[in-house]
Amino acid sequence: MTETATLSEKAANHYNMAGLFLIISGILHLPIPFLAGFWQKPIVLAVAGIIWILLGLGLRRKNKFLPCIVYVFMLVGMIASMASLNSNVGPNWLWGMIFIADFLVAFFLFRLIWSKE
Repeated sequence: MTETATLSEKAANHYNMAGLFLIISGILHLPIPFLAGFWQKPIVLAVAGIIWILLGLGLRRKNKFLPCIVYVFMLVGMIASMASLNSNVGPNWLWGMIFIADFLVAFFLFRLIWSKE
């Protein structure tokens, strides 16, 4: 009985950590229009940041349908952040921080999705 409670506690921790890093990733997307200019791609990235924040809040509320969807989004986000290095859309340090946040979200969601629980 104790082991089941521990697994459930681990799953709750993975939801919370993934949600936290997704919110951080969303917050990191918000200053992109101010740093790169107000044209289409930076504004789309800022809107994506708002969506990331909302999805992060959903993960922290432990919505069961979000982990698989967000996991795929984070894999795409990691590729996009690496592709945006040395572009004219924001500074490289910001893209590196977004990559790290997206990686941590994917890491915790991987552990949540493929756990034995």
